[in-house]
Amino acid sequence: MKQKSLLTECMSLLLWKKSKKGIILKFMEISPIKAPSSGKVVYTGELASYGNIIMIDHGQDVRSVIFGDMKIKANKGDLVEKSQILGYTMADPGIEKSLYYEIRKKNFKFI
Repeated sequence: MKQKSLLTECMSLLLWKKSKKGIILKFMEISPIKAPSSGKVVYTGELASYGNIIMIDHGQDVRSVIFGDMKIKANKGDLVEKSQILGYTMADPGIEKSLYYEIRKKNFKFI
């Protein structure tokens, strides 16, 4: 599965699984979060109880959305290249945390 190889290249993961609308990535260490493809950062911030969020517009109505326990280094308006570091996971010793990742086309979720 192409998404798995891309995501495992991006960070050290204990586990990933497909949810109803995206992929949940579990981790226990600080790792870089890399852009899945080139694009423009259209939103960064917090999302209620879900943690920090970053949204990248890849063009042709395709967007990546990543949210969870992470420290975002990219800013709204930044142009990013594939594999460019967007931020880092935030880890606490012995505690499993997670990120959520999805791809949207015309605001429909594809992963």
